[in-house]
Amino acid sequence: MTQAISSMDSNTAILESRAAQIKGNLENAVSSPQDLDPMAIESIITPSDAVSEKIIKLAAKYNALDECMTAVKKGFEKGVIDLETFLKTIRELAGK
Repeated sequence: MTQAISSMDSNTAILESRAAQIKGNLENAVSSPQDLDPMAIESIITPSDAVSEKIIKLAAKYNALDECMTAVKKGFEKGVIDLETFLKTIRELAGK
């Protein structure tokens, strides 16, 4: 039982340290946004293992596809894109 508590304390300390590191990175990015390359998000968020890296990449891909669908929808609503192109593009994006 004490070994489990000790292990939990150790894991908690590691997580708190990692959270502080990420918070510091984000504060630096916010304080000097002109120095931040928009494509260098990897310098702010660093995955701790392979699973975390996959989750971050999946979330980024999902958000990018969602933004693309929103842009296509706005183009259709404004009459820039016809119905056939709209449907074809949305189907293609949804398939990804």
